[in-house]
Amino acid sequence: MKNNKIGILLNCRLESSRLPNKALKEIENQNLIEHIIDRLKSNKITKKIILCIPKNKKNNQLEKIAKKKKIRCYRGSYDDVINRLYCAAKKYRLENMIITTGDNPLVDIKNLEKLITYHIRNKNDFSKSYGLPWGSFCYSVNFNALEKVIELKKTKLTEAWGDYFLKNKIFKSGFMKIVDKSYFFPKLRVTVDTKLDLKMMRVIYSIFYQKNKIVDLKKVIKFCRKNKEVYKINSSVIQKKPLPAIF
Repeated sequence: MKNNKIGILLNCRLESSRLPNKALKEIENQNLIEHIIDRLKSNKITKKIILCIPKNKKNNQLEKIAKKKKIRCYRGSYDDVINRLYCAAKKYRLENMIITTGDNPLVDIKNLEKLITYHIRNKNDFSKSYGLPWGSFCYSVNFNALEKVIELKKTKLTEAWGDYFLKNKIFKSGFMKIVDKSYFFPKLRVTVDTKLDLKMMRVIYSIFYQKNKIVDLKKVIKFCRKNKEVYKINSSVIQKKPLPAIF
């Protein structure tokens, strides 16, 4: 189901408070963000992948990586993430988009494809999957709903933007349950936000990464179930609480 009006927005900036420059950290001879781009390019839904980054000089290197990887790049607001995503979607004339971030090197492509199909079929404003390890899921958003949030929000500090849809009843939100039990491992954390997360991901990639191939999340989960010492590397990390949505 390729559709020119569907795109993937890859949201990223280098000024992470807990692990600065994490998108540039090296894992198996590539930057973290390069692994994510390669992974997203393997999808069968859209060729429109847009790296969404702030305009400031600090993030110039990310734009160079986008050019190297031959994907689009949009530069917008630093703090107002919703506005950055909205402007990128508007520029590239997207009606529906998949949104993920530059700290999720194991975002699951099969379920990404299922989510956007589910999202469009149900005519949702916002959709998310549940039942995947933290850092392997993504979101889908309708452009008109994104535009409506821009009108309603009362702050420019919108890094944690999902609640702007989930906590407003005017939007139709959908939740796609992952029924494949081989994905079920709720304690597994496969995002990169701290030094322990990075250490864990380097171990995973040292075992599973092969050049020009995508690391299979199911194989990672199966391995971590049997090798608890690996998933425990970052199991003590507490996910940072988002700022509240302000309408």
